[in-house]
Amino acid sequence: LPISFMMKIDKFICNHVGVNTYLVYGDDKITCVIDPGFANDREFETFKDYVEKNELSIKRCLITHPHPDHIVGGGFIVNQYNVIPELSPLSVELYEQFDLWAASIGFVDAKSFDVSYSLLDESVVDFGDLHFKVIYTPGHAEGSVCFYEESEKVLFSGDVLFRSGIGRTDLPTGDYDTLCSYIKNRIFTLPDDVVVYPGHGDRTTVGYEKRSNPFF
Repeated sequence: LPISFMMKIDKFICNHVGVNTYLVYGDDKITCVIDPGFANDREFETFKDYVEKNELSIKRCLITHPHPDHIVGGGFIVNQYNVIPELSPLSVELYEQFDLWAASIGFVDAKSFDVSYSLLDESVVDFGDLHFKVIYTPGHAEGSVCFYEESEKVLFSGDVLFRSGIGRTDLPTGDYDTLCSYIKNRIFTLPDDVVVYPGHGDRTTVGYEKRSNPFF
C-alpha cells in the first residue's frame, strides 16, 4: 500500500498587523511560502533559522493578494532563496502602488521586488507532491486568490474568509457584494470538512463558516 501523504503547515505571525505567513510542505521537504509577511531582522532570522533547522527547500512563494502586510517580506524571499513571488495578473494595479502604500501603514523601509503574475484562476501550482488549485476570489482586493489542496482538504483563504468573519471591503478595489458572492459561490461550494487557513487569526472549516459566520 502507498504511504499516506500528509501536508505539513507551519504558521508564523508576522509584523505589526499580525499576518499569518505559512510554510507548506510534505515528506519531501519541498516547500511553498504563502504570504511572506516578515518585516524586520528578527522575523527574517527566525524564519531563516527554522527553514535551515528543518532542512526545508523553498521552491515557491505564493501571494493571496498584494496588500503590503502580506507581501512585505517578498524581497527577502527573492534575495535569500532566489524564488520569485507569484501573484494573480489582476494584482498589477495594486502591486504597482506597493512602495507608497507600505510606507503609509508603517512599513517605511519596504521596497517592491520582482514578481511573477502567474496565478490564473483555476490554474494548478505544483511543488513536490502537493498541488494547489488557484481560486479567484475578489471583493477584498482585486486579484485576490485562494489556494486549495483538494486531496488534503485544505484552503488558504488570505483575507477573503476568516473564522466568523470576512475581509474588509473599504480599501481600494474592495466591494462587499462581490466578496460575499465569491465566498458563497467559490468557497462554500467546497466540502464542509475543508480546513481554512486565513491570512489573520485562527483556522476554521468551510462547514463551520456556512453554519455560523454572521455575514451569511
